[in-house]
Amino acid sequence: MTADKEKDKEKEKDRDRDRERDKERDKRDKARESESSRPRRSCTLEGGAKNYAESEHSEDEDNDNNSATTEESAKKSKKKPPKKKSRYERTDNGEITSFITEDDVVYRPGDCVYIESRRPNTPYFICSIQDFKLVRNIFTSPPFPCPSNPGVVFQSKRDHLLMNVKWYYRQSEVPDSVYQHLVQDRHNENDSGRELVITDPVIKNRELFISDYVDTYHAAALRGKCNISHFSDIFAAREFKARVDSFFYILGYNPETRRLNSTQGEIRVGPSHQAKLPELQPFPSPDGDTVTQHEELVWMPGVNDCDLLMYLRAARSMAAFAGMCDGGSTEDGCVAASRDDTTLNALNTLHESNYDAGKALQRLVKKPVPKLIEKCWTEDEVKRFIKGLRQYGKNFFRIRKELLPNKETGELITFYYYWKKTPEAASSRAHRRHRRQAVFRRIKTRTASTPVNTPSRPPSSEFCECSECESAACPPGTPYPRDLPGAIPPPMSAAHQLQAMHAQSAELQRLAMEQQWLHGHPHMHGGHLPSQEDYYSRLKKEGDKQL
Repeated sequence: MTADKEKDKEKEKDRDRDRERDKERDKRDKARESESSRPRRSCTLEGGAKNYAESEHSEDEDNDNNSATTEESAKKSKKKPPKKKSRYERTDNGEITSFITEDDVVYRPGDCVYIESRRPNTPYFICSIQDFKLVRNIFTSPPFPCPSNPGVVFQSKRDHLLMNVKWYYRQSEVPDSVYQHLVQDRHNENDSGRELVITDPVIKNRELFISDYVDTYHAAALRGKCNISHFSDIFAAREFKARVDSFFYILGYNPETRRLNSTQGEIRVGPSHQAKLPELQPFPSPDGDTVTQHEELVWMPGVNDCDLLMYLRAARSMAAFAGMCDGGSTEDGCVAASRDDTTLNALNTLHESNYDAGKALQRLVKKPVPKLIEKCWTEDEVKRFIKGLRQYGKNFFRIRKELLPNKETGELITFYYYWKKTPEAASSRAHRRHRRQAVFRRIKTRTASTPVNTPSRPPSSEFCECSECESAACPPGTPYPRDLPGAIPPPMSAAHQLQAMHAQSAELQRLAMEQQWLHGHPHMHGGHLPSQEDYYSRLKKEGDKQL
């Protein structure tokens, strides 16, 4: 209640003040009207004295009015000047060359600056400006240029001027373990660090470490400029003077690897820094072609065929003996002697021995049988090969690159054709549609007596395997398809019956023509020839058997 009463009293006081001001204004207005309606001052004394007095009163009022207007104008003139806006300069290409703050501090690319840290009780970050870039929001007005200088553009509140900066790390921002290693190395290399400039704590805190780490900050985070000097080594840093806002750096710091490195190249002398020279390569041939591994003629024998045949027989006999010793049976020896690898190995050995059969046989005694391809591959290599086939298919180049770098591409191809015939390959391959097995079918050949328009019989779907053909139950003269004993013959379709009738008529016609030809030339054959009726009866019986 007391607060409300006080508010009411203050309102009443304000109203009284307003009323007094209104009264004073009314008085001034009336005085101005009276002055305008007053007659001119006369030169007579009577009227003059009275008028003079009135004139003095009017002048006093005018002075009061003038003083009031001067006070109001002074109040207006005492208002604060307009606040400056941040701006930036850019070229005709749109590249921003500088940024000017409200305090007329100019920042340019390459300047070393302070950046505000959001963490409490943390000193400013130290960076170097790389470049500026302007980011504008959508549906906002563009920045307006300065009328006096078109190159200067004022920044609106909705524009965001960003800058890319490169970091400098303080001593406190580097891990302690890394910095302690640096201090220890400096002490060991420089007489316990007695003459080092970093022994001064003031200068020690001014050392920075440059990095290649680049970050983006808003231009509003700028808090001033500083000077950073670069020295090649710790001895050159003696020239550094610890002035205000001045720093120096010698080494660089990589925050990812957490290592300090030199910013300048060094000449590394010593055996540990020498490169390993490759083997001397021969000069190119006079023709201009580079010397590579050319093909070599591996078969130019100078021996007789008889000597070569005897040599191969001796090589196979040695291979048979070695195979029998390894396998323990004569069959293993025969298999080893009949292999193509045995013959190829014998021929290669003969070529390497300059086609001297005696030397070649002496070398074959040590190794009569070449190593089998399955023994050249370990279980792990076979598993990786199968894995590569499943992943990359028959891309042997990629299989060699990804899984089997110690093998040649030719070895992979050779092993593939060996492996695909193994039971393991059949089980690992995807299931395919069932294919028909190899069968024999009847093929009718057209003779000279057969008409050209006679339709050929299409491949029959009725077939039998070779094992069935060799069965004793089928007589030799039985045409295909042969029937098994006790089995019901499959019914023939109408098309097949028609084709069989055409084939029978063509065969009868051919035999009839042969009979006529034989009767027309009796002097070529001796003895009695059968009549035409006998031929027709015999052909009819054969046709009934075929049907």
